[in-house]
Amino acid sequence: MPDSAQARANEPERRAGREGDVGEPSPEEQLELVALLEGIAEAVPERECLVWHDADGRHARTWRSMVERSRRLARVLRGKGLGRHVRETEPWESSHDHLALCLHNGPEYLEGLVGAHMARVAPFNVNYRYTGDELARLFEDARPSAVIYHARYAPRIIEVLERTGLQPLLLPVDDESGTAQPPNARAYEDALEDASDAPLNVAPSPADLHILYTGGTTGLPKGVLWRIGDLMLGPLGMRRRDHTAITDLDEAVARAVRSTARVLVGPPLMHGAGTWSALGGWCGGACVVFPARVDGLDAADLLAVAERERITRLPLVGDAFARPIVAELERREHALDGLRTLLNSAAGISPGVKRRLLELLPGARIVDVLGSSETGFQVTRQGADDRPFAISPGAVVLSADRSRALAPGEDELGWLAKGGTIPLGYLNDPVKTAETFVTVDGARVVVAGDRARILPDGTVHVHGREATTINTGGEKVFAEEVETVLRGLPGVADALVVGRPSERWGTEIVAVVRPAANNTATSGTALDGTVSDSTAPNSTAAHGVPTDADLREGCAARLARYKIPKAFVRTDASLRLPNGKADYAAARILLGRGLPSGRAAGDAGGMPDLNALLADMADEGASLDALVAPLDAAAWATPTPAEGWTVAHQIAHLTWTEEAALRSATDPRAFLANLPRIEDVDLAAADGARLDPAELLDRWRKGLAELGAALAALPPGTRLPWFGPPMAAGSMATARIMETWAHGEDVAEALGVTRAPTRRLRHVAHIAVRARDFAFHNRGLAPPAKEFRVEIIPPDGGDLWTWGPADAAQRVTGPALDFALLATRRRNRADVAVTAEGADAERWLDVVQTFAGPPGEDRPPRA
Repeated sequence: MPDSAQARANEPERRAGREGDVGEPSPEEQLELVALLEGIAEAVPERECLVWHDADGRHARTWRSMVERSRRLARVLRGKGLGRHVRETEPWESSHDHLALCLHNGPEYLEGLVGAHMARVAPFNVNYRYTGDELARLFEDARPSAVIYHARYAPRIIEVLERTGLQPLLLPVDDESGTAQPPNARAYEDALEDASDAPLNVAPSPADLHILYTGGTTGLPKGVLWRIGDLMLGPLGMRRRDHTAITDLDEAVARAVRSTARVLVGPPLMHGAGTWSALGGWCGGACVVFPARVDGLDAADLLAVAERERITRLPLVGDAFARPIVAELERREHALDGLRTLLNSAAGISPGVKRRLLELLPGARIVDVLGSSETGFQVTRQGADDRPFAISPGAVVLSADRSRALAPGEDELGWLAKGGTIPLGYLNDPVKTAETFVTVDGARVVVAGDRARILPDGTVHVHGREATTINTGGEKVFAEEVETVLRGLPGVADALVVGRPSERWGTEIVAVVRPAANNTATSGTALDGTVSDSTAPNSTAAHGVPTDADLREGCAARLARYKIPKAFVRTDASLRLPNGKADYAAARILLGRGLPSGRAAGDAGGMPDLNALLADMADEGASLDALVAPLDAAAWATPTPAEGWTVAHQIAHLTWTEEAALRSATDPRAFLANLPRIEDVDLAAADGARLDPAELLDRWRKGLAELGAALAALPPGTRLPWFGPPMAAGSMATARIMETWAHGEDVAEALGVTRAPTRRLRHVAHIAVRARDFAFHNRGLAPPAKEFRVEIIPPDGGDLWTWGPADAAQRVTGPALDFALLATRRRNRADVAVTAEGADAERWLDVVQTFAGPPGEDRPPRA
């Protein structure tokens, strides 16, 4: 081991201490990152430590070349007088100059991290999706003295420097974008070429800072101040199997030299999950590999690289990674025999997706880790089941008042906390530092905001984050930031932002908006369940009310794309408590009624987009739910117009169908392998009707919600197996709307309730028109050769819903409710005001139907 490296590792240095920490090495005893990496490079200089792929093919760096290039960068920074300045600091202060890294995954990002530490400059992450306001806030807080950025981001960098008055060293990395650079910028490669790769006369310390910005748990982005020694013993994993800390440099280097691990880092390095995966891999001696595509997930590319590079460990970020990987593994076999560990963090993976992933990769294990930028890893678990977590070293569950650590089995909803090797605080924020980093029983711990219970066996059940932070696809979004932008848009009086479950993203963002006075809801789901059509000539968009497109465009000017709400629900109700504070409970209730989207429907003869369909599917379910939820057991046994079926049979049938559709959407192979028979319909209804009504209702609600989320998560173009031909997700949603409404009519009639018709009947009419030829075939008749003109009067009396050519020789007209009742075979033709012109059109009204299977007996005419 070189004397210079050992000297750096052992250099004593004082800084704001970890009062009360017991059983962990002091900063003077901890390992230091640069010393370890230089030690590995000296031991195995020609071993590959970094591989990346681009349009020109495969590229690699050895340990020697990585260290030498990082030294060159360190000399560039030191040449500008950057480093650490000796002064006493508080836990929320930094005595370093700061380096901003605004880069996609690539060698320059890791060189930036290592080179900064060599120069004793504190690096910090920049989310390259940030727009002007977000970037300005970040730079005003961190005040970088140098910025390494991909050339394409020059316009944003120039704008934010003009706004903040900062004049950092600018080192653009060529990305073949051809973007013009400011005159004071110096190309990254040119700067390194002119610098020496000799060791520096600088001694980094384990007490030097690494800054990790988070946009989530503490509100607007906050810089978490990690000492590099704490980072290594925490998130970077420099511990033995018995969890004791590794402090001896020779031991750490020998451990790294023995490693044959190869880590494929798909998550972006601009987040902790990516940075910790890469640096943790290096500290353990692994070769770090990047896929060819680094501006998003390409599962085919990721797995092709994993196969080619013999990857042993693959970090994931929830379903956003896992689902595409499963789809690619099902599409094509990949030789991944060496893949041993799938390390998931930042978002959850659905148990069903986990199970399928393990079936496809039988030699691998899935490890879930839960933590935050402030805590590192707190709890872990393995396997596909949604089981409690095992607690990590230093983690505890505090009492609800945060006064003590709970013992296993204490039945109290507490706070998940982490002690030991934790950060010092938040940069420039003493208040948040004091709130989040607290002393309990003499030990300093960080409480990031997760609520949890510690179970009798010592495992932990995590209930989730207390605050309004929304974790979507591994990105953390602070609701108030989005709300501020929305409330600043024309036509918006108030807005609250909440999350809703998403199979793909874990949680997705939805805004509940109160339009300004004299405006009405538009292109969204209103509280009466209607969906406005902002593409129509008389759209409310023409009267100054913002459409969904307007709201998205307004958000896009101020927010990164992942922060823009996926859907908008409109209300005239107040979104505030009497004291003026946000009423998130009311917003979630409104969301449940208007969930999930508000994107405009298409023309009356076409299909709405998927989000609008899913909104109507949820609303139709809510309408029926409102009928049956208050019923007692006797009322659930009320006979309905369907012979032999009670109210319970109707809900049981819907439950069975929702669950079948869910299997089709999430596990099509299993659906086809156990394809239900038509006779199973009545058997399933009878079995379900025997359940306790509360259990049946809960099961139906769950199935409907999960189906909506599953359909929303499907890639565009997916075809779902069904009892007839495969269906698109939109067709499946439309069918569920139709059937829920039809069976809801049976329930309403049985209970003596008259339901007001809604614009959702357009979906029922659409199916009837699309299924015209099927209806003829189903009766053994030849369908007409030419289309009919169908003109349906909406319930609200608006513009006609039309299908077919306007000059068609035959036509059908009538009110929406009457046509829907006839098409679903809920009324006899004699009881509806639907008329036909032409013999074939007349015949169609006798045979029209919206559902698969035999038509059944017609309902008798009413007296």
